[in-house]
Amino acid sequence: MFMLLTKALVQALDEKEQTTTKSLLLVDEEEVSELINDDNTTTTTTTTNDVDETLLFQQLSELSLEQGDNQEALYYAQQALLLLAKKRRQKKKYDDTVVTGDTYLVLGKIFLDRADLATAAPCLQAAFETFSRLNHSASSSSSVADAMYCIGCVHECRKEWDEAIVCFQETLKIRQQQQIHHEESSRRDDDDHDALLVADVLFRLGINHKQQQQQQQHDPRRQLELASACFAECLRVRTIAAAAAKEDDDIGCTILVADALYELAGTIIRSSSLQQETTSTTTTNLDPTECYVDAIRIYKKASSSLSLEEDDDDNNKQQRKQQQQHSHHIKIAKCLARLAKIMESSNDDNDSVEKASSCYQQAVSIFESELPPIPTHEALMDYRIELDYEAYIEVLLDYAVFLHRNTTTDNNNNLLLLPMDICHRAVTLLQSGVRVCENDEAIDTALRQVAGILNSHNRPEESLQLLQKVEERKATATTTTTHHWWSRSSSSSSSCTA
Repeated sequence: MFMLLTKALVQALDEKEQTTTKSLLLVDEEEVSELINDDNTTTTTTTTNDVDETLLFQQLSELSLEQGDNQEALYYAQQALLLLAKKRRQKKKYDDTVVTGDTYLVLGKIFLDRADLATAAPCLQAAFETFSRLNHSASSSSSVADAMYCIGCVHECRKEWDEAIVCFQETLKIRQQQQIHHEESSRRDDDDHDALLVADVLFRLGINHKQQQQQQQHDPRRQLELASACFAECLRVRTIAAAAAKEDDDIGCTILVADALYELAGTIIRSSSLQQETTSTTTTNLDPTECYVDAIRIYKKASSSLSLEEDDDDNNKQQRKQQQQHSHHIKIAKCLARLAKIMESSNDDNDSVEKASSCYQQAVSIFESELPPIPTHEALMDYRIELDYEAYIEVLLDYAVFLHRNTTTDNNNNLLLLPMDICHRAVTLLQSGVRVCENDEAIDTALRQVAGILNSHNRPEESLQLLQKVEERKATATTTTTHHWWSRSSSSSSSCTA
């Protein structure tokens, strides 16, 4: 069965990218299980050169992945699979457990980065099952944690929050055990690395607890409390690491701090709106406005640093640079939108209204420059792009309501054109197929308010369409236990539970 999966992967990697997922759909969980537990009866002894060559390709794939060259990593992983398949056909005596697991882990990470979840899932499942067969050494435990973490990311991308949390909790246990082991062994060089790995898991746990809170699942107040605690500890660890980072790593570490600041500020605001005191003293001592301002400063610095870099002839590196720039800009827009909401709710003088308006304008401008007006169906297959559009729609809805509340019109309704234009853009995106987060009361409230604006200005049909969207979202939310509306195809529902 090893050769079945290997052959399918190798063929898929050789063909055009759009056929990769289809080729791998032939590999189901049962086949992966048989692959991992396949007895390897051998008659020929492999040579040292054979082992070295296979290991070399596998290690080159890991190195390329670390350097951000996914295409090169994909090539080396393919070569490693070809050699592994060759050894199986020749029935050579060779313990390929570690190399097999590491190769599938690299492949899983590559396809996860490409948002190709249907292809990433079986690779990560194979890696996890392979590592689980090894003795519980420090290295094998680390590999199990790595695979488990990536499987949790697959569940998170599918919006399967419960399953993701289980994976991340198991990953956290392993990472914390490793951290204790290294401290007891006086391996101080590993302390910062271990701490950052733990912080990464805490960040992902915080994200998924936050999503459960927004969907009113499993005691929302408790989920918010857990999210706040995770983000607060993540911020503490990342801040310490950023302060101690070398100059080459400074930007990367501070970006992680900015991400934690952004999420933690959101939980502070939600806690305040629920009149809930969180268990984290760090949370209560932070000002959300300062968090967002600091995060914007960090993202802008990172973006400027990328702009100063010389253009590279390597297309992959150029693409990676563009993706990073895009990510920084979108994050800045999200922070600005959050600041606008804070200014809007401060109920101060006209100065606050002007500041809120300026933040909204800047956020909308960034989204317009970074995203095409109408997304294609293929673009929305990438969950990251869909999340960007979800954020854009939320900002448009909030901005439209803000303008309606704070803009006066003359008898000819001349000043109404701007809020109506904002409304139209939001409705157009919703009609294009972009879905906003389900069970998010803030979105539903904004949709109803915008519907009211449209109706009050003789747009009854558009108003009715928005109200129908609200009801459709509610109806969809009640059926998510049996069918996820985000499943784009039958391939998206393939299980990857560890």
